[in-house]
This record gives sequence, C-alpha cells and structure tokens, in this order.
Amino acid sequence: MVLISFHYVVGTITNTTKILLRFTFRNQILVLGLLTTAVLAVSCGGKYFKATEHYSGQIEEALESVVSPAFYNVFVTPKGQDIFRLNYFFYDREAGSVVGLYKAVDPEVAQRDYRYAPKMNRYTRENNGSIDGPGSLVYEIRIQANEVIYEGGASEDGVRVEIPIENIHRVDLLTHNEAAGFFRKLGGVVAALGGITWGALASMSCPFIYIQDGDEQRFMGEIFSGSVTENMARHDFMPLPGFEPVDGIYELRIANEMQERQYTDFAVLECVEHPAEMEVLMSPEGMPILFAAPLLPTEAVTDQGSNCDALMAARDGIAYDFTDECADKENYSSISINFDNPEGEDRAHVVLHVKNTMWSGMMYESFMRMFGSRYDDYVEHQRNRSAEQKTQWLKDQGQMLEVQLRRAGQWETVHWVNLPGPYAFRSAVVPLDLSKADENAVEIRLRAGYHFWELDYAAIDYSEQPGLSKTPLALLSAEDEQGQDVASHLLEVDGDYLERLFIGADATLKFQALPAPEPGNVHSVFMHAYGYYEPIREYEGFANVTELRKFKEPGHFARFAKERFNDIAGITP
Repeated sequence: MVLISFHYVVGTITNTTKILLRFTFRNQILVLGLLTTAVLAVSCGGKYFKATEHYSGQIEEALESVVSPAFYNVFVTPKGQDIFRLNYFFYDREAGSVVGLYKAVDPEVAQRDYRYAPKMNRYTRENNGSIDGPGSLVYEIRIQANEVIYEGGASEDGVRVEIPIENIHRVDLLTHNEAAGFFRKLGGVVAALGGITWGALASMSCPFIYIQDGDEQRFMGEIFSGSVTENMARHDFMPLPGFEPVDGIYELRIANEMQERQYTDFAVLECVEHPAEMEVLMSPEGMPILFAAPLLPTEAVTDQGSNCDALMAARDGIAYDFTDECADKENYSSISINFDNPEGEDRAHVVLHVKNTMWSGMMYESFMRMFGSRYDDYVEHQRNRSAEQKTQWLKDQGQMLEVQLRRAGQWETVHWVNLPGPYAFRSAVVPLDLSKADENAVEIRLRAGYHFWELDYAAIDYSEQPGLSKTPLALLSAEDEQGQDVASHLLEVDGDYLERLFIGADATLKFQALPAPEPGNVHSVFMHAYGYYEPIREYEGFANVTELRKFKEPGHFARFAKERFNDIAGITP
C-alpha cells in the first residue's frame, strides 16, 4: 500500500507540473497550495495531522494555499506577548498583510505541541482537538510575528489587527487528513490525470479584469459570473475604484485564465462625474447612485447571536463568511442588519461589499462532476432551458444572495444579489422601497447557502438622487494576445461576440479619458460589459443519476455542500 501511494503521488506531481506551465502566476500559486494540502493529507493515513513550517520567502505562498479559511483556527504569537486568536482571518495579497479581529485566549489552552513534516502527529479529540473551531478536527494557522498593529493601540476583544507580511517570522499550517478525502471526492488536484485543474475549482468564475495602474497591472475582479449559457448573458457594471488615466488614456485587459470559453459582446468604460469625498456605484440596471451620506449599521447579528458590527465597518476583507446556521432554513446562513432611519425616509440604497467563497465554486464543481461522461448532455440540456428557469434554480439552491426587508414584523424578499465570483470583493447596490417598512428603523436580512458568500461591509444612504449621468468613453483600440484588432466585436450588443476560447487568450482595451472634472468633483469609471462563458470539462465514468435527481429539490445544493463541510470540519450534526 505504501508503494502504491508513493507512485500515485509522484505521478500526480509530474502531471500537475505539466499543467502548471499553462497557468498564470496567480493560479500557479493556488494550484501548488491545493496540491500541497492534498498530497500531504494523502500521505497521512489514519487519525493524524501534519504540520509544515514556512519562513520569510515561503510565507506568502503558504498563506495563498489557504483556500477555505472557514476550516481554520488562526493563532498569533507576537514577540514578547501572549498568544491570541485572530478571528475572521483574511490575507490581503494586494496590501501585503494579514488582517482580522483580536480574541483573547488562555495561553495554556491555546498551546499545541507538534512535530514538523515529514514526522506525523497523532490526533485525538481529547488531547489534540481543535480549539473552539467549526468542528473537532485540526486545521490551524499559527503565526509568529515580530510586531502586530492593533487599531487604537490596545489589544482588546473585537479590535482590528493588521500584521504586515514583513513582520511575520514564521507560519505553521496544521492540516488533518480529512482534507485528503475531500479532494478525492472532488476529483481534486490529486486527480490531475482526470482532467480537473484549479480552474475547475472555481466553476462560477468568468473573464478577469486587470487595469493598468502605473507600471503595474491590478486585478479588479470578474464580469458576468454565473452566466454559463448564451441565454443567461447579462449586463454587468463593475466599479473600478482608483483607476486613473495615464497620459489621458485608460488601459485595461480582459483575460481568460480558466478552463472555459468566454464570449464578450460589449465592453466599454463609462465615466460619472460627482462631488469628491462621495461615492458613486451603479445599480443592477446601470443607473449611477450617489452615496452622499452613508450610515453604518446600528447592529449586525446572526441567528446564532454572533455580533458582526465590527465586520461591517470598512471594506478591509475582514468578513462574515456565512457560517452561522440560519434559524428558519436548514443548511442556510443569514445575518440581520439594522440601520437608523431618523427622518423616516421611504427610499434608500444599501451598499454591500461581497464576494462568493471559493468553497461555493468547489461544491458546484463537485456537482458537475457527478455527470461523468454525460456532462456534455447536461450542458446541451441547460442551453435549452430558459434563463428564468436557470436563475430560479440558482435562487432555490442558495447560490444567489437573498435580501429580505422586515415589514410589519414579517420578512419580505425584495432583491437578489447576482454572483460576483470568488476572487475579489465587489460593491453591490440594493435599492429599497421603505414606504411600508417600520418607521425610524430599517432591518434587512441577507440569506444564502451555508458558507457560499462573504460580506465585509454594509451601509445605507437616504440621499435624494441628483440624476447623475454617465458618459461612455471612446474606445481607441482593442487588440487580442496576437495583436489583432478586435474592437468591432465590442461596440454594441449585436451577437457578434469576442471569443476567448483558451487559457491565455486576452484583449487589451484603451479608452480616451474625459477632460478634467469641475473643481471639487472627481471621475469614477465603470466597466460595462455584456456576455457569458462556458466551462470546459472532460469527465469520465457513469453519471450518478440517483444523486443528481435530488438537485431538482429546492435547497438540495445547500444541503449537499453543508454535509461536505461538516465532513471536513469534523462536525457531527
């Protein structure tokens, strides 16, 4: 058995290395992280966990490898200070720092003795179990830091903590062997010969947008996520904060970095002039909405009583990850958010800074894999279903974010937030009609499948809208990766798609900036795009028809994902 496992692992590494050569640096790091986790777990066998240590040049790669932070407890030991727990851990790659909220712990309880790989650590719940985590199994990140930054200067429960990467001396990753079973069930990177790659683990992904920021390219997010057939093609309005022209020109890139075919029918930059120190976002219909005086929540609490006020205060990646059970809907999670309405306004707009979790994409991949060699038949069937049917399925399965408003003591669904994708947070606008809501207060509830979304900021604004206009910027050029002119495909919604059919296909677009705004004003720009994409999969084996039939039932996808989450976290329902 040991010999078979050895050759299996060696073969996996060899084949996965070949695949890695086709990926961008961003995806290479993530694949290597998943491969490391899965291969180490395969080698563990039995009730053991493995600990790996990472120093200086390895620390960023180690943090990148943590794909689903919800499974991990994070502990930080600053030099000369007691260990503490870092709740709501987030690795901000762009800022080069780790952030979260401080939670005091008993140093003796938080202490764990372990040996580093290749040696193994025997696991028992009594002597080496998880500390106040999602379950009973060992998944931990342990950070040794030279210095940490406490907001306000004091280390108190709930205080925001920032740890710049250069201040981190060592990172230890502790992973239980349940990870191996998880990736095997997925088909995961350990089954590289089966054709699944990192791109497959984020099946709800779509075209990536990069902006030219001086000499650097900055990743901004994804467009029309979840639109996986032509009749689901949709308009998308991506805010591009901080995007400034260089010599009067805005430059951006639309890139295919996933195993999918991408079809973009329209792509233009739209500019809105507005007062400085105020924010403008687009409504789902593409109308500019001015947030002149946003108010933070007075309370944000889950059905399990977790206070999330501090998480909503800033767009900083410290997010509620929808891992508290919803009281009235099994396998779902929710958060209730209260706002003051001092003037009794009957109209408002809420901004939510959100993204999908990587976990949600992994679960969708696991679902698709059940079709085996019949996957192409499933795709054809989906093409023939109406967009309304497919959108309703996404809602019924907890994949879209449901927004409810309390009216006369009852929750009423008033909006659905479309999928933003798992790679970057994004601000979404929710219009609210408050004419029948309770006076002087607004209460909304956000609900979705368990651990399908992340929310790191919420605010409400009652400002009367001044009727801002948006100006399309002139497209100066659009060239693909071979230097070919592709501008004609992007000028109007006419079914003449720009087709990006393989990893590495992209298009670089340049737009003419407007003249400088009036004194006291600024320009905000948005990527207005229309299109869809199709995941490319080559599965093998028989379709699991018995299991697949269950996904016709509302909520079964959420149930399916929650059961697997429990398996990995060691939670016994």
